[in-house]
Amino acid sequence: MIPGVTAVAEEPVASLPSALDLSTPSPFRTLLADPDAEFTFLMVAGPLNGGGTFIRLSDKGFHSTPSDTPANQTFSPRLLTALKIGVVASRGGEFSGRSEPAVGDIVVANPDGSLDSDLTFGWDGREIEVLAGGPDFTLEQFETVFKGTADGLTWDERQILIRLRDRQLFLNKPVQENLYSGAGLLDGNSEVKSKPKPLTYGVVNNLEPLLIDTTSLVYQIHDGSIQAVDEVRDQGVALTDDGDLTDVYTWTPVAGKYVTNLFKGVMRLGASPAGRITADVQGDNAGLGIGGFINTTATIIRRIVTTRLGDDDLTDPDDIDVPAFNTVDSLFSGEIGLHIPAVARQTSSILDEMMVGAVGFWTFTRKGRLTIGLVRAPQTASRTLTNADNLLPGVRRLPTVAPSWRRRVGYEPMQVTQDPDELAGAVTDANVAKFGAKHRFVSVSDTTVRDKHALARDAETLTLLNLEADASALAQELQDTFGPDRDRYQWRVPRALLRFWVGDVHTLQISRFGLDAGKNFLILGITEDASKDSVTVEYWG
Repeated sequence: MIPGVTAVAEEPVASLPSALDLSTPSPFRTLLADPDAEFTFLMVAGPLNGGGTFIRLSDKGFHSTPSDTPANQTFSPRLLTALKIGVVASRGGEFSGRSEPAVGDIVVANPDGSLDSDLTFGWDGREIEVLAGGPDFTLEQFETVFKGTADGLTWDERQILIRLRDRQLFLNKPVQENLYSGAGLLDGNSEVKSKPKPLTYGVVNNLEPLLIDTTSLVYQIHDGSIQAVDEVRDQGVALTDDGDLTDVYTWTPVAGKYVTNLFKGVMRLGASPAGRITADVQGDNAGLGIGGFINTTATIIRRIVTTRLGDDDLTDPDDIDVPAFNTVDSLFSGEIGLHIPAVARQTSSILDEMMVGAVGFWTFTRKGRLTIGLVRAPQTASRTLTNADNLLPGVRRLPTVAPSWRRRVGYEPMQVTQDPDELAGAVTDANVAKFGAKHRFVSVSDTTVRDKHALARDAETLTLLNLEADASALAQELQDTFGPDRDRYQWRVPRALLRFWVGDVHTLQISRFGLDAGKNFLILGITEDASKDSVTVEYWG
């Protein structure tokens, strides 16, 4: 969810702004609108390859009707704690990157041992879905309030505890499953055998392509089709493009030149290089679901998670919070480049790198959809909380990072840097400087912040952005966000179960702490327990 922007597909329906609420209220929406509502909870544990069937449980007992899907199913009344879950956006100084995985548990009564046979099956990675509704709801009127995975079980003679994780678990795997066989030609030689094939997205500067055939001087840029190779250099000196071929092995090599096969993501040199080969390229252009060349943070993340995880690929759009991705793509639309060389990298760390560069975060929604957001000054609020909401008991102001008086933003990253002695004498002074620096920088400042705060930060943000204009715009946004005084509170909010999530924006208007006129806050963390009628929220604003 995006600060200041409501993503209708994932917004807790009770808190939709009236301007967006054009639909006929569903039974679940009506239930959430009632602060005194009592919920009925259902839990469904999916089967595993190792055995077992669907396990269906409830807190109060439930039986689906003949017209429900699935029909005529009993949900045994064994849930002692239907859902206890907590999720926090990254606790780094500016809250960017991966949210901390949502973790929690479900407690199931088993005093009679009826569920003992299910304990022997593997539970780690088993899909868990928790639904909520009213006591008179049909199954189809229930809505998913958590979708994630089991992280294992503990038990005693009376009860079973199911440890929960959100779907981040499935992104803790290598982003590239395709390895070189070492069989030769485009399958690579023995030197690259069993190495992951490189991946390239967007516009990447000064990457070092991987030499996969030392005899024919064939290099790989990307495992798949790419948009363009803009320039190839040997010791910083540009070589001549001799065309794009369907088979680079049919070319008669010419010294000082190179050819490409863009469809295969490879290039071939005409003669042995004098030094390090580097290239400027435009990467992947043949993804599934959202095909074509892509060069922004949101589109590249979406491409990776829906095409590179093998059996764990997210389904587009069912597993994607599409409104959130579209909003980030409109607010942070600068051209970026990402190159993943022939080393094993976790998918989660790739998402971290991109969202840290955007000063944003990624997590999963209640319904198990991947979502992304930007940490900016909170704007349009979906709800206002006042003294009447009884917020003060248990309120705690949390430490927050000092304001920034200056913001430096690094842009146009070089994938590899080159010292002057690695470059030919013909390379211009401008290019010696360019190829030798990891980033260029822009900055904005406000000395009045330093006058007020002795510990004000001289902050630096390194990005994947390529263009100075985009970096300058980001620098100003971040100074506007982190230059003013900010507060971070932990509040216990009564009668709010299932109604909030990370990324929502609320107005707090209470008669304490200078909030009399109201101030907007972004939710950066939430903990809720279905056995209690309140949630604990971490606000920042």
